[in-house]
Amino acid sequence: MRPARGVAWILLAVWASWLSAAQGVVVAKSWLGAWTPDLGLLLVLACAARFEPKDVPVAAVLVAVARCAHTVEPPAAVLAGMGAVTLVVLSVRRVAEVGRPLVRTAIAGGAALGLALWLALVHALRSGEPSPQAALAAALPAALATACSSALFGYLFTPSLALLPGLSALRRQPW
Repeated sequence: MRPARGVAWILLAVWASWLSAAQGVVVAKSWLGAWTPDLGLLLVLACAARFEPKDVPVAAVLVAVARCAHTVEPPAAVLAGMGAVTLVVLSVRRVAEVGRPLVRTAIAGGAALGLALWLALVHALRSGEPSPQAALAAALPAALATACSSALFGYLFTPSLALLPGLSALRRQPW
């Protein structure tokens, strides 16, 4: 591995950690709450659009680990959710350009909804809820709010996330 790529991976972990921490602060200390976009997920989507396909799973693991450092969600659930999102995005990338505005908006909204519902289901099962379906129904409004804000943020700002300082060594080089 070239030294520039090693530094870029470290900086990706730093950016992911900062975005995850900022998301946690906004969720906890503002009126936005559920309307906060899933910034780590959007960073994974930005990486999927601009990085080589072999680098996207590594980026997703780094983002998931950074998220685990700033949340009470179970690490296995976060890793599984980010892994599922990565598989979906890489599958969509084979048939569509994930950097296109409408495609990235749809992926951002759908992935945020799926990840939020997945984490709600894991929470319901861990806490011993008698009816996980009822817990999912109760979590649906907040998950929809996160999905809508993530879709809007994804439409407006996801291309900028792949251009964060220090990540140029990981981006695909144009012809």
